[in-house]
Amino acid sequence: MQTGRKQKMVFETVKSPVLAPDGSIAGLVGISRDITARKKAEAALRSLLREKETLLRETHHRVKNNMQVISSLLNLQAQKIEDLKAREAFQECQERIRSMSLIHDQLYQQESLHWIEFSSYLRNLVAHLFHVYQIDAHLIKLRLDTEPAPLSLNTAIPCGLIVNELVTNALKHAFIPGQKGEIVISLKRKENGHYLLKIKDTGRGLPQDINLKEPASLGLQIVTILVNQIGGQLQSKVDGGTEFLIIFSEHSLLRE
Repeated sequence: MQTGRKQKMVFETVKSPVLAPDGSIAGLVGISRDITARKKAEAALRSLLREKETLLRETHHRVKNNMQVISSLLNLQAQKIEDLKAREAFQECQERIRSMSLIHDQLYQQESLHWIEFSSYLRNLVAHLFHVYQIDAHLIKLRLDTEPAPLSLNTAIPCGLIVNELVTNALKHAFIPGQKGEIVISLKRKENGHYLLKIKDTGRGLPQDINLKEPASLGLQIVTILVNQIGGQLQSKVDGGTEFLIIFSEHSLLRE
């Protein structure tokens, strides 16, 4: 309704029938309560939430853009370096940044800003790595076997970096030139709510005496640190190639 000053007011009304002695309805009695202030507060809250989501979405977009700038700077610097190993180190840093940038890009494009569908992210990440390292798809096949896995930002970023390190290592070192092979990435949700992430290649395999608790290579050191960060477990085995198993739970990083 509107007041004399044409101000809109909102009322909440409860009505009950008034019964006559014979049981018929003789009339209605109602109670109205002014809830204008409550409705205004609810509208203001919805507006604040929309503004917050807009700002958060823009933040993810800017983070992604900043990461792309950093990656471009590393690329420019790498072009000035003649030492092959140093140049490779710069490229590996670029791909680590790219793996994080992809997550912010996906968050910016989707409706939810609090979690990402990790299975679709995996497809984008691995396709990018195959492109960067110029992998011949006729020689090295990729097989993805993933289930829907909504992960929070705190879990998705470490997991993305883990996949980036292990797939990069397989693409660079598992296969001799001209060798045919396969890389398998599996992500399954177990009955106890944990996730099982498996990354396997059919290449030459890691040394049998490798120590995952104190790995020598930087890539495996990063993997070990990140698995511990998400409260997960890391296992590996060499049998017709190399297989890494990572068991983790989504809630492991929600202990803020």
